[in-house]
Amino acid sequence: MSSDFQKLRRLILQKEIDKLEDIIERVKKLENSHQKSILINNLSLLLSEILKKNIERDSNQIYKLLHPIISKALKSDLRDSKEELIELLSPLISTSIKEQVHKQKESVVDALYPIMGNMISKYVTNSFKHMIEEINSKLQNSLSFSTIKRKLKSKIYKIPEAELLLQETTFAEVKTIFLIHKESGLLILDIHKSQDAVINEPEMVASMLSAIRSFVNEWISNNNKMSEISEIEYGTSSIVIESAGSCYLAVVVDGGEPDFKLKEEITDSLKEVIKINGEEIAEFEGDSSNLNISKIKKILSKLFKEKKRRDINNKNSSPIFAILFFTILIIIPTFWYGKIYYKKYIKERREERVKDYINKKGIKIYDFKISTNKIGEVTIDGLVFDRSDKEILNKIDNIKIINRVVSLDEEFSQKYLKIELERTINYFNQKYHSNLSYKFIKNQIYFKGKLINEEAKEDFIIYTLMQFKEFKINFNIETLPKLEEKIYFKLSSDEISEKYNLLLDKIANYIKNNNNYIIKIIGYTDDKGSLSLNYELSLKRANSVKKELLKRGISEERLKIDALPIPPKELLSRNGIENKKLARCVKFIWEINKSD
Repeated sequence: MSSDFQKLRRLILQKEIDKLEDIIERVKKLENSHQKSILINNLSLLLSEILKKNIERDSNQIYKLLHPIISKALKSDLRDSKEELIELLSPLISTSIKEQVHKQKESVVDALYPIMGNMISKYVTNSFKHMIEEINSKLQNSLSFSTIKRKLKSKIYKIPEAELLLQETTFAEVKTIFLIHKESGLLILDIHKSQDAVINEPEMVASMLSAIRSFVNEWISNNNKMSEISEIEYGTSSIVIESAGSCYLAVVVDGGEPDFKLKEEITDSLKEVIKINGEEIAEFEGDSSNLNISKIKKILSKLFKEKKRRDINNKNSSPIFAILFFTILIIIPTFWYGKIYYKKYIKERREERVKDYINKKGIKIYDFKISTNKIGEVTIDGLVFDRSDKEILNKIDNIKIINRVVSLDEEFSQKYLKIELERTINYFNQKYHSNLSYKFIKNQIYFKGKLINEEAKEDFIIYTLMQFKEFKINFNIETLPKLEEKIYFKLSSDEISEKYNLLLDKIANYIKNNNNYIIKIIGYTDDKGSLSLNYELSLKRANSVKKELLKRGISEERLKIDALPIPPKELLSRNGIENKKLARCVKFIWEINKSD
């Protein structure tokens, strides 16, 4: 069957089989003749097309197939030809890094800071430490007035001498000053120390500073902190910000960190500016014509004052003067401490002599205390049983004694005296509603206060002189002002004439200054007419006076009204037209405020 099939195939496809065998033969001839290049050229187009279609159809499969071969080749090349690869890639890498840094500075800084920051910090710290050590070693061998002063300051305040030296040599210099409206950010004034310090577009700088300040202050307030930004650092310079009122100062400082004194001067300058133009600055909207610009410039220009650096190796410092100064510094404290020690020694010796004397006499003092004042007087305090023991202590071996020792009977007398004084004061204060007080000093009694009238004062003085006759008594007792003036009225009238306004003012002040007492207002009439009509008229007159005092701020509780349908007592037995005029009046009398 198969042979028949072969025969059939040859009959049908003989031509094609012959051609194929011819091609095979020709290929074999090409291989045998070593013409591979011709074969490659013929097949390369076909292979390229095949690869392209395979990659498009299944790129992942191609990658998996080729990856081991490519990786092995790359590793081999990296190992065998590093120098060629570095030479080839370095331009590309340098350009790429440069472009990345230019486009994304912040990201690059964030990435490198942990490494570079630590490295720079260590380098700066070591350099600074070496500088401090070098300065210290030089300072140890120098001798001048400033050096000695610095050394003493270092010892007293426990600060390294090199650090003090750096503070002395630090030089902060004000270059530019901006005065800026706080709310709007408008530039009010900018002044510069020199032409070199002039800043272009100062209005834009003022706006930027205001924006930064507002942003930071808002962030701080959002974090529940009551504070404001006070300084912005950039490079070796800084901007000190001082705010007050409706404006703030932005002071550009070069050459070092602004010290406390400079910041204090900036604050004082801003205070002066606000003092002379505070209201005008608050209303500032860009027009400075209503501001005293020349005076403001004069105030702020004081911040430009020259500050001289201290010369560490000052050749004018005299070693002889330094040695003399140092010697004086040693002698004065020695003398001072010697004097203090000598006084202390004398004081202790004097007090020991007193104690020896007391022991020798066999006197027992309870709660014993002893002290010596500046002039050598010895004070003794305590309690003894017998008055005779106290008297023995009045003079001891030519030592001036202040004897404050109390005997038991004197202690009892003093306590009893205090009880009696308190009782007496309380009795009279209740009786006359007064504010009396007392002091007992060195066997003398001092009374002070104010009583309602002379009768009460006389009553108090007589009583105390009899009660405390064994003591010397001093009186500083006042009485309330006398109310002798009256207000007079026309016939059948209760209207007060304007001429009595000053008297009413005076009465009102009396009441305000004596809170413990009230004023009684009594109305009177002459003896003509019926008693009922006269009483009504007298009451109207008293109420008219009361209304005037109420207008002057006196409370109604401090005023009391009374009325009599007859003349005052001193005019009752008198007749005549003049006496009748005097009877139509209002009188004032002090009374104790019994409601308190």
